[in-house]
Amino acid sequence: MLNKISEINCFDGKLDAINRLSLNLPAEASMLRLIARPTLQPERRAEINIVMRDLGIKTLKEADCIRYQRHQDNEYPKRFTFVESWENRELWRKHMEGPAISEFNKKISGGILDCELQEITKIA
Repeated sequence: MLNKISEINCFDGKLDAINRLSLNLPAEASMLRLIARPTLQPERRAEINIVMRDLGIKTLKEADCIRYQRHQDNEYPKRFTFVESWENRELWRKHMEGPAISEFNKKISGGILDCELQEITKIA
């Protein structure tokens, strides 16, 4: 059975209550949604892009990750946007302190110039 929104392209992330229950997804109110926008060192963009791809593959395998999408800015290719949904804040913090992030940080050391992190709440 599918259990991650990223695997359900036909719904485009918009699940009604029946679909949410059938997929065993958490209630909307308890989910943590994040937008992360890292800006990469231009000369390391290709290298870090591969490391970010690998992080995404590992993260999507984590049971508590509901959505993990990586997007690249069309106008500024050194800028990326990550869209994440987690069961709750505690489980996201566990991920941030876990081996996948630790390995990622070692591999990209100094390669991210800036990162904006935004927590969002679905209102409609």
